[in-house]
Amino acid sequence: MKYTGKEYEVFFINDLRQMLEHSAGEYAEKPAFKLRSEDRGFEEVSYVRLKRDVEAFGTALLSLGVCSTGTDDDRTKIAIIGENRYEWCIAYFATICGAGIVVPLDKELPIDDITNIIKASDTKVIAYSEKFGELIMADEELTNANLLRINFDLDESSETEMSFTRLLKRGYDLMTEGDADYKNVKIDNEALAAILFTSGTTGMTKGVMLSHKNLCSNIMSICKTVHLNPDEQLLSILPIHHTYECTIGFLLPLYRGACISFCRGIRYIAKDILEVSPTVLILVPIIIEGIHAKIIAKAQETKKAMRKFKLGMAVTTSLYKVGIDARKKIFAPIGAVFGGRLRLLITGASAIEAEVMRDLHFFGLEVLQGYGLTECAPLVAGNSDGLITFDTVGTAVPDVEIDIIDKDENGIGEIICRGPNVMLGYYKNQEQTDKVLIDGWFHTGD
Repeated sequence: MKYTGKEYEVFFINDLRQMLEHSAGEYAEKPAFKLRSEDRGFEEVSYVRLKRDVEAFGTALLSLGVCSTGTDDDRTKIAIIGENRYEWCIAYFATICGAGIVVPLDKELPIDDITNIIKASDTKVIAYSEKFGELIMADEELTNANLLRINFDLDESSETEMSFTRLLKRGYDLMTEGDADYKNVKIDNEALAAILFTSGTTGMTKGVMLSHKNLCSNIMSICKTVHLNPDEQLLSILPIHHTYECTIGFLLPLYRGACISFCRGIRYIAKDILEVSPTVLILVPIIIEGIHAKIIAKAQETKKAMRKFKLGMAVTTSLYKVGIDARKKIFAPIGAVFGGRLRLLITGASAIEAEVMRDLHFFGLEVLQGYGLTECAPLVAGNSDGLITFDTVGTAVPDVEIDIIDKDENGIGEIICRGPNVMLGYYKNQEQTDKVLIDGWFHTGD
């Protein structure tokens, strides 16, 4: 199975550094991020500043003498852990675009698992927010691991931790003095760039190895079928360490010139949506289904409300069938709950109820469902602008091929796929790699 539908034209990117450079040139002073500021509402970070901050932090990292920028897998591993925030993004970009190999860590893991992953990935540098710094500094095994520790929230460096803020300033000072070591690092887009640890279907922790080519190909494939424009506003809610949010909710919007804000946490979702007024949200089904349930419950509060709701659905459906789209007008109160501008919901990670997608469609909210895995950076199949189905995950994305093998009498078998988004393999685990990468095909186990 291959994608055969209409494709949007996209700008080719070889690696994420090229993506940043293109976006900084194309979108310049347009906001890449809108960050919450306690005393000033929201502070905008332009694409030009984003690029310069990445270069400055990368320059500072190289100046410390702990980063090896060779072309093999011995390059320095830099782990990042923390909530979704701007400093996380800068550390990610600075690492993957020249300072080393990035290792995003799941902030929900217990400290023992974090310790094991740091050891398994050969991590030498770890960047974190204050909350996780306390755990890391209190762990005796990590304290003795000779790690370089960078604290996002530390104002000044100490004997045991380095301040992100001071390192960023150091990088800017070095660039002013003419230090171009970071910008001169050559990127091999097929070499190991990121290690993402996942339990997978076997329950064993495996380090998925991704390259710039894996990530960039998936970004371009998605944008060939789903159009995001530079005026889009996203609210990042899902954990950014996960490849689903990282690729689709972080890297892809910056490729398209959109703007990202960060949710403060689960209990702030409703309030943050109203404040940010996003046009696009990326969520897991359980959150979308919860929102849908509240909408239906509200409509069923009284007989009058239920009659009004059913009439709205009937009128909307009838008009839509004859080419008249009055969904957003008729169901404007529902749109207002999402800030009034939401046009697209993207969902994955598990199946969503078809009835939920259908109802939201007639409320004026399109839901695109996709299927993917960390090993595929992540998207393998998805609904697109030209093909939205309520009961399937759509077709293979462009440049990816899907097949079903070992089918039973009902045609059900294992999903396998191949394409430029498929991982390099599992870190230091050739046995597991050989089990899933066979003759160029990735065997998903699904």
